[in-house]
Amino acid sequence: MKHSLAAILSTFFHQYLAVELGRSDNTIQSYLKAITLLLRFLESHLKKSADDILVEDIDQQQILAFLDHYEKEKGWSARTRNQRLAAIKALFLFISREHPDLALQAQRVRSIGTKATETSPRNTSKKTS
Repeated sequence: MKHSLAAILSTFFHQYLAVELGRSDNTIQSYLKAITLLLRFLESHLKKSADDILVEDIDQQQILAFLDHYEKEKGWSARTRNQRLAAIKALFLFISREHPDLALQAQRVRSIGTKATETSPRNTSKKTS
């Protein structure tokens, strides 16, 4: 059985994120932006319209190519890359839950690691009175 990504996305955004998880509008908009960028990338690379993309078309290599493309071509920081990846991982967690036959594929996508980000140095000195 083939799984239309378009059909899954509606439930993911309107039911799962908004109702079941109670995510904020800002979070949902951030996830929507990430998935929209992914769809545009996949349309170009798979030579398919967004309506014709199947979950089975998307694998770990496709996601890594997407992340690498935007990081190199669009100048994404590691933090932005990680935010987009978090949205994709949430989608694939939902897919594995709703479609157990896709669990292995989803697990492979969800195993993609985040990139290290620079953190601000903390002030570790103690204040003395």
